Amino acid sequence: MSNFPRRDDWVLQPLYQYQGFWYFQDYLVGLLAAQENFKPQPSDIVLCTYPKTGTTWLKALAYAIVTRSKFNDSENPLLTKAPHDCVPFLEIDAARNASNRDPEIPLVATHIPYNSLPTSILESGISSNGPYWDHVLGYWKARVESPEEVLFLVYEDLKKDTVSNVKKLAEFMGYPFTPEEEKRGVVQQIIDLCSFDSLRNMKASKSGVYSPDSHIPFETLNFSEKVPLEIGRIISVKKWVLVWIR
Repeated sequence: MSNFPRRDDWVLQPLYQYQGFWYFQDYLVGLLAAQENFKPQPSDIVLCTYPKTGTTWLKALAYAIVTRSKFNDSENPLLTKAPHDCVPFLEIDAARNASNRDPEIPLVATHIPYNSLPTSILESGISSNGPYWDHVLGYWKARVESPEEVLFLVYEDLKKDTVSNVKKLAEFMGYPFTPEEEKRGVVQQIIDLCSFDSLRNMKASKSGVYSPDSHIPFETLNFSEKVPLEIGRIISVKKWVLVWIR
């Protein structure tokens, strides 16, 4: 760590430069651990977002889509747990302790830029954490190389036509909605479950507590009326989906 370029003029704590991006020390330690230790499964779907661009909403949507046949409406963990507990961060939880992942749920999240992803992921398929456009550019280049494996969604479009884009996301991840599910209103049920109001009112939001073994300080979430949640961008080991804010 002492060999990395360092900036001490940041408000919270020093930043270290690694592979062209700046990170807080604790985050960089996790990133290095992920590069060395993470072992992806063939079915993994990795949710990749730039910080503060809507990770929470995206985690909730992906989790609700993937687990909709596993839990009924009254039992979904999203009713009592924060999305960050339902979908662990690669560089915070999963790489440090494999037991932090539910083997039956193929979701893991990361803020790691494309160029710094663990080689184990790349070989299986294809501010801090900034600068933003460099972060996005790496994934865009991956899309150019493998257009059939990358889906770009735009935040404004997702907000304007959430139903169509959630259906597109589900199909791309390999969990398409059946005609029967659409008739029963399952798509809208998932959207409602993952709505901003629902996330603000969940038990974890009100208590300000993650699960006891979570490494993420709850203050990283903001459910206030003044700072609405925003969507981020998704990628997967098999396929990559990116969502950005215009």
